[in-house]
Amino acid sequence: MQSVPSKLWLRSNFEMRCLTSSIAGSVTAFEKQADQILSIAGDHDYDLLGMTEPIAPLAGLWPQSCSWSVYMAIEHLRLHTDWLLESMRSFVIANQLRAPTPALRYWQPDDVGSETVDRFQDSVWAYIGFANNLIESQKHRQATGAIRHPLYGLLNLKRLSVYGHHHISIHRRQIQAIIASIGVA
Repeated sequence: MQSVPSKLWLRSNFEMRCLTSSIAGSVTAFEKQADQILSIAGDHDYDLLGMTEPIAPLAGLWPQSCSWSVYMAIEHLRLHTDWLLESMRSFVIANQLRAPTPALRYWQPDDVGSETVDRFQDSVWAYIGFANNLIESQKHRQATGAIRHPLYGLLNLKRLSVYGHHHISIHRRQIQAIIASIGVA
């Protein structure tokens, strides 16, 4: 479990981003984080990315995720990006009031191989494409749905997009820490 100061920092950092970001800004920031992750994956040997080397706890990480490989972290992000996309669709297209619940695999990703990098890239493109279409068509203004997050409270479409950026930045730091713990610059 995360400590109270860690939760407080995460919540205040998230709320600050919600106050200072737009949906478009959050999607752009998400894309930059994804590009950094894909660059890291492309710059390192595939065998290295499959190694599990425990890292020191980082703010925002559950204890069990501190022993993931880079591939496991990327698979988690792929599943999360798919969930973000489905949540946006449910809020806007289906006009549902709640987002779908993530599957158990989301919390415990399989130790997968290099194919997860391509799947993550496809998920990122789908999410960014859908989000940008929402913004350009102004359909994001029609979204009525929301989901309750245990730490960040009620997430409407704007807060959900900020959460996407917030979440991916946590795992980008995790991936960098895994690479550093393996001993590769």
